[in-house]
Amino acid sequence: MKNSEHYAKKIRQLVKEKSAGVSAPQVDDKIELIIRGILEENVDPRKVPAALLAIEKEYVDFNELRVSPVRDIIDVVGENYPEIRSKAQSIVNTLQAIFDRANNLSLDFLNNKPKREIRKILREKLGLGRYAESFVTLYGFDGHAMPVDNLLLDALKLGEYIHPSSDLDDLQGFLERITPHADAITYHQALRKYVSEMARKVNRLWEKQRKEMEAAEREQKAAAEEEKTEEEKTEEKPEAEEPTAVHESKEEKTSKKKSKKRAKGSKKPTRAKKTKSARRKKSSSTEAKVKSARSAKKASKIIAPKAKSDSSNHSKQ
Repeated sequence: MKNSEHYAKKIRQLVKEKSAGVSAPQVDDKIELIIRGILEENVDPRKVPAALLAIEKEYVDFNELRVSPVRDIIDVVGENYPEIRSKAQSIVNTLQAIFDRANNLSLDFLNNKPKREIRKILREKLGLGRYAESFVTLYGFDGHAMPVDNLLLDALKLGEYIHPSSDLDDLQGFLERITPHADAITYHQALRKYVSEMARKVNRLWEKQRKEMEAAEREQKAAAEEEKTEEEKTEEKPEAEEPTAVHESKEEKTSKKKSKKRAKGSKKPTRAKKTKSARRKKSSSTEAKVKSARSAKKASKIIAPKAKSDSSNHSKQ
């Protein structure tokens, strides 16, 4: 963490102020520690005791809780409990993983293992999250661990007890370095007390961030839809202009009309030429007939006197 020495002093002062009157929970059963650790994560500490009490009243033992439907656990704890659906599922999954490994609901198989290996098994084999794994390690196996969640992270940021750019890894590593092992539970309880005081402010911050995120998502979705609509319009334009056998564009219809008009205009002179040519042919044919008739008439006149002359000569003989 940036400026770790500066923030370490502030955290120590905060713990000193909040540690007065705090006490560690007296829990002997490590299975109960698992359930408590799961229920505490990102939840106002004041809400946790009622949830634990509801589970204790409803179920005879943890084995009954293990085989309980997730829906039933949600109903028992309450729909309004933060992240209750995922928490109920996590409880069932972890208890079943323990039973599958040990054939009972006990963590005794971890007793003689090194603390580092215990933390790894809790995370990787039993599926516990960051907060619950650290909680069980600290309270159940006296390991050096500091349970942290987003509620603590944002509460410390609002109070300016850590650097604004810190994340959960930064916070957990920082707290585990500056916390004496003998005082780890005191530090945790003091920080939980601070979280309880800041929970409403943090929840209001989360609500504001959620609304801003939803608004940004709506804007992004609207922009994407608008862009998609524009692309579809752009793609449709060339298709509308393409000539098809069924649908013709206005330009094509206009062009065809003009072509027909030109064709009609070019046909009219041709008909006129044909008419004139026919008249000329008819006229020349008539003139030829007249000429032929005249020639025949002349010929008849010439032949007639000759025939007369021949007849007179024949009579003289």
